[in-house]
Amino acid sequence: MSYFRDRDRRPEEPSPRKKLEALARAYRVQGAGTLDALIDGLNPTECRNRGRCVPTDKIVEDAVGVYLKAFDALRRGSEAQRTSVRGCTLELLVLMTEQVVRLAQRSEQRATEQAALADTIEKAMAQLRSQYARALTTREQARRLLGGMARDDGAFQEEVRGAATAAAGGGSASAAMLALAALGRRVLTDPDPKIIVRARLLGLDEAYVTSLETLGGDLRTREAELQRLTGHDDTVDDALAVEAGITLHLMMMVIEAFESAHEIEPSVAVLRPVHTQRLVRRLSKLPPPVALVVTRGR
Repeated sequence: MSYFRDRDRRPEEPSPRKKLEALARAYRVQGAGTLDALIDGLNPTECRNRGRCVPTDKIVEDAVGVYLKAFDALRRGSEAQRTSVRGCTLELLVLMTEQVVRLAQRSEQRATEQAALADTIEKAMAQLRSQYARALTTREQARRLLGGMARDDGAFQEEVRGAATAAAGGGSASAAMLALAALGRRVLTDPDPKIIVRARLLGLDEAYVTSLETLGGDLRTREAELQRLTGHDDTVDDALAVEAGITLHLMMMVIEAFESAHEIEPSVAVLRPVHTQRLVRRLSKLPPPVALVVTRGR
């Protein structure tokens, strides 16, 4: 039964991008063709700014749609239609297709990387929140424990408070843990026998001080890692935006070529992108020539 269902199932329709790639493979470019002659001299900053105007996947979608229609017109149009189109050839469309496919692949790879990074950041933040919550409760315990070492010493009490608030370390929980650990270690080396006995009776020992240091060091490591993960390195995104801007420039060339041909031969289709329509330039036109005035001699 399943055999007949499988036999009657229609094959999946290829995506527009797959159709475009298949068309590009069907035509050979003379020599080692590149787009350098067309994009040489483009301002990278302007390309980057234009490439950021619209999401990259939308630029790719528009370019694929425009190139597919242009391919169809140049392959299947009438002789009059094909000869009216200047500024866009099948060879050019092949090269443009290769360029937009590379952009699509890089954009998809970047999206995958960003999704993985977002997941890593979320896990790092969850771990940091857990350690941070533990540090806050431990900080209060350590503050009370150390404060009990010399309750009548105002200067010492102020020192304990300064360590707990990490006044000298920017107020971070990691700095507080390390400052309290340093103060605890100092108490343990105090020459006053009463302080040493008091510390032993209250449970302030080397193991406790080491645990404060470990927690503080772990927090500092996690904070640094989160800062590294969330640091903005625009190098990759800038390069992607420049390439997207180049795609926009090339797509506009095709659109303008067909619009110009449409004015000469109205049956030539006008290509309209969906997402980048507002960026389409109007064709510049020369003013009409001066009318020839013929005067008759008397």
